[in-house]
Amino acid sequence: ISWNEWKKSDENNYEFYLKKHLSLLKQEGILIDMDINLVTHIISGALNELSLYIAKTSPINNEELYITIVNLLKGFKAD
Repeated sequence: ISWNEWKKSDENNYEFYLKKHLSLLKQEGILIDMDINLVTHIISGALNELSLYIAKTSPINNEELYITIVNLLKGFKAD
């Protein structure tokens, strides 16, 4: 699969649903007031890179992985 095909698939599936859910969280006041497109691409990019890292790293400390992801996402949460 080419990069363009992969990216189109990512945008039409994962990013679409991520953006939809982030928009709902923003409407409910759970997320800080930020551009949802920017937040979607930041989170998507970070998780895609993390997937590549996990694929080549063995073993992975699942607890540390979880804590790291939670801390990343907390940065977008409203107080």
